[in-house]
Amino acid sequence: IANDTGGLAIADTNDLGLGLGRVVEELGQYYEVVYAPPNPVPDGRFRRIIVRVTADPSFKPRARTGYTAASN
Repeated sequence: IANDTGGLAIADTNDLGLGLGRVVEELGQYYEVVYAPPNPVPDGRFRRIIVRVTADPSFKPRARTGYTAASN
């Protein structure tokens, strides 16, 4: 679920301190991107999102896999 929603999963460890350290580190590296969808029709369908970074290949974005367009 965390990967599909752009979140961070802290798993396979009993050391909560390491996971929380990673969370604190990432809070200083947070960017938000907003866009206008090419299909603005509010039809309740799932729309896939793919985020790519071309400027720096070492940058690994974490984003939602998509969203459901609100229906009227």
